[in-house]
Amino acid sequence: MNKNIKSIIQFSFFLGLGIFLVYYAFSGLSANQIETVKQSFYSANYWWIGLGIIISTLSHISRAYRWKMLLQPTGHNPKLYNSFFAVMIGYLANLAFPRLGEVSRCTVLVKNEKIPFSTSFGTVITERIIDTLTWFLLLIITIITQFDTLYGFLNNDVIQPLQTKFSGLLNNIILIVTLALLGVIAISTLIIFRNKILAIPIIKKVLDVLKGFIDGLLSVKKLERPWVFLMHTVFIWLGYILVAYVSLFCMPQTAGSGFSSAIAIIAFATFAVVATQGGIGAYPLLVMQVLFLYGVDKISGLAFGWIIWSAQALQSIIYGFLSMILLSLINKEKLNN
Repeated sequence: MNKNIKSIIQFSFFLGLGIFLVYYAFSGLSANQIETVKQSFYSANYWWIGLGIIISTLSHISRAYRWKMLLQPTGHNPKLYNSFFAVMIGYLANLAFPRLGEVSRCTVLVKNEKIPFSTSFGTVITERIIDTLTWFLLLIITIITQFDTLYGFLNNDVIQPLQTKFSGLLNNIILIVTLALLGVIAISTLIIFRNKILAIPIIKKVLDVLKGFIDGLLSVKKLERPWVFLMHTVFIWLGYILVAYVSLFCMPQTAGSGFSSAIAIIAFATFAVVATQGGIGAYPLLVMQVLFLYGVDKISGLAFGWIIWSAQALQSIIYGFLSMILLSLINKEKLNN
């Protein structure tokens, strides 16, 4: 399939899913309830949102510095501002196409720091693995420490659907056996015809790329100051939680839901960012569901979800475009000098 066509299909799917969730979120609301959501936007105290943006900016700077630390063991030491601009351009790109941000970040450093794409991409993969593990740890801690509050949500929206899905799968013995046999055949074919497969040009090209970013993947083992790296990781995720927490004060209906609800928002609403285009539609819905568990009515929770999502999306758009402009100006001036 043509690469452009594939990208268009992927973009359309995730955007379409997001639009459907937006429609789903509002289709069940009455005219008065929709008006309440609008009024929440008008009456919100955006000073708290502004404070959240400041904290978020510090978190992004920390992410840029952490990425710079990962690149240093590979023999590259990019300027912090170039790393920051690359990160922000990546966030902007992810609003357009899922996972395009990772590629965009690396492309920026190829052009402005002469760092091989495969090397920087390897460090980005390492970053994603570390962030996924951190998020998973946060999710487990949240479930354990707030189990009484979250039980209803987990049982109805997570555990029961999974049980239904897996019980249906277990009942289909033929499908399981077929998949297992196909897996055995595929592995056997790879082993028997390994040399011939490795000689295929496209396979060789893929392996060359893999060799290029393997240093990036292993760069975390060669860090000179691993504790500093760990502190930045903690700061990044603590920043996410603090953004959610201070933003809660923008509405009187959400101001009293507490720090625990902010932790739960980050732990569960992260699913939305993966599921749809930049979290559109899904993020406000998940925020609404989480806040409902902490005593916030669903209309107010939905309004808050849209406020915080809109602020984050707007920040990514503004910072992304500013980064592209400043990246060009600063590096052009540096080359001229």
